[in-house]
Amino acid sequence: MVAKDKKLLGSPPDHFKQLLSNLSTLQSSDRFTDVIFQCSGGQVKAHKAMLIPLSPLLESLFEVSSSKQASDVTVISLADVDVGPVMRMILYIYEGKLNNSNFEERCLIQKVVDLLQINVDLVVVETPEPTTPSKTKETKKK
Repeated sequence: MVAKDKKLLGSPPDHFKQLLSNLSTLQSSDRFTDVIFQCSGGQVKAHKAMLIPLSPLLESLFEVSSSKQASDVTVISLADVDVGPVMRMILYIYEGKLNNSNFEERCLIQKVVDLLQINVDLVVVETPEPTTPSKTKETKKK
């Protein structure tokens, strides 16, 4: 018998939504995390199992780390990278969404994604330049 507080995994897509929710809860509560990104302004914790399938670079780094150090936790120093974009990237990996992010924030997140060679479809769409009324009138007159 399943305890009342346990959530059962259902059929797809409910299964995947529940699984992502469970993983996100683990990450946000720092439970069983085994990698720390030490950034400018703070640190971000995550699970290697979530990152390895997305980044050959991190997979190689984790393999070297496990063979060279006794600790179960790998610390990756990103001293020149602000903690905000790293946290947003990790949240995107765990939750699959970027809430309330503007173009500039998405560009900063994309730089982190590129730096760590993470294969995610983080779409950064360029915003068109706003047209001014004077330019519009000039174009119409010609």
